[in-house]
Amino acid sequence: MNRTITTIDRLSIGVAAALLAAAAVAADNPVAPVKVRAVANFDFDKATLDADDEAKILSEVGKMKDVTWQKVTAVGHTDSIGPASYNEKLSQRRAQAVKAYLVGKGLEPAMIDTDAKAAGAPVASNDTSAGRAKNRRTEIEFRACGRLNECLWRQRRREQRRTRPRRRRTEQRHRQRAQHASRQHRPVGALPALAASRRHLPATDVIRVRALPLIASAVQLKEYVMSSTKYAPLAAALSLAIGCASAAAQTAPAAAKATADTAKQSIESWPEQSKKTAQMMIQKYGAPAEATPTRLIWFNNGPWKRTTVINEEIDHQFPMPHKDVMEQVIDYKVPPDKADDLAKYDGSVYVDRTRGEISARCDAEAANLVAINLAHDIVSGKRSVEQAREFYPKAIMAHLQQQSSPYAEKLQFKPMDNSAFADKQTVSEKMAKMAEELKKEMMAR
Repeated sequence: MNRTITTIDRLSIGVAAALLAAAAVAADNPVAPVKVRAVANFDFDKATLDADDEAKILSEVGKMKDVTWQKVTAVGHTDSIGPASYNEKLSQRRAQAVKAYLVGKGLEPAMIDTDAKAAGAPVASNDTSAGRAKNRRTEIEFRACGRLNECLWRQRRREQRRTRPRRRRTEQRHRQRAQHASRQHRPVGALPALAASRRHLPATDVIRVRALPLIASAVQLKEYVMSSTKYAPLAAALSLAIGCASAAAQTAPAAAKATADTAKQSIESWPEQSKKTAQMMIQKYGAPAEATPTRLIWFNNGPWKRTTVINEEIDHQFPMPHKDVMEQVIDYKVPPDKADDLAKYDGSVYVDRTRGEISARCDAEAANLVAINLAHDIVSGKRSVEQAREFYPKAIMAHLQQQSSPYAEKLQFKPMDNSAFADKQTVSEKMAKMAEELKKEMMAR
């Protein structure tokens, strides 16, 4: 279900539920496309949003009130300095940084598309420092639906009159569901309750109620309706609708804050290395998307598809003694004949061929970058297992001594698309159907 935004800096599912309840009485008020654009700028060779950029994004979001969100597109750009391949990755990281920020504010990841154009779409000249600063950006487009103009509203009303008999049948089904729910002692859903209440109103009042504006607060909407005794049945149904949505209203607006609070509470009792690594990730990537007493999880943070920090410290001796507490994942397809080589190279590098993923476990992000980069070298034939194991500690030591260590600073390749491998069926279609039937019977027992 699309989300409804009514404040600048958070998404309120509770208010959305009340607005949807009002929309049921309003019989699907017509909507029109709404677009708002924002631009976030970045420092040279950086993909991190600062406070000014975050405020700029929220300011644009604040212009979109009483709308239903449909899609957000974030397109990363760079200036012309540096190799094209590097700028491609940098622009992708900038787009992902905006996506991670919006997900932290409550948007669903599936609603947000990202793209990278590197230096291919400048808005200013790259010959000057001011022009290059303007080109280091991520362009964000928010698409939503708002209300139509009066002319189209009248056209929609004429169409609704032609379908009135069908609406009456729908209202009858809603009344039957309400009666059944009452007999079963269960709460009635918000939309059926409001639809059922409409039968108590004169036809002229139904039209007026359906033309009510979508007020951005459930409480204001309730007070608006209760201001006239003629709408008493509707007010009672609205109270029930708000009650049905109360659980979401209490929890959803502060989803990001609750996750941050849960993360801080969770890691207080964690072992030292787990706690330290978790704090480093929170400082770098912000609050996790998921937080439990045993793990914190980020999605699409930096170059990673997924990052998980756990409260269990796993001893690992290669290339030097440490505790494995953090797993970081990318999309990557490993040929079957290379899986054994990766197992020999590092026991903390994991391959999931079905999902099309490769991951590394260690105590720091730099170490996981080294592990994944060397795994790619082995798969691509650039290094042997022995050469990779020999190079690993050199790359780590150079990083710890604050010397240049590209393998510890970023991925040296682009994660793969369509890397999942579903394998192939090895039994006959008849046997497959038989197995499916047997599984269903077993589940039904």
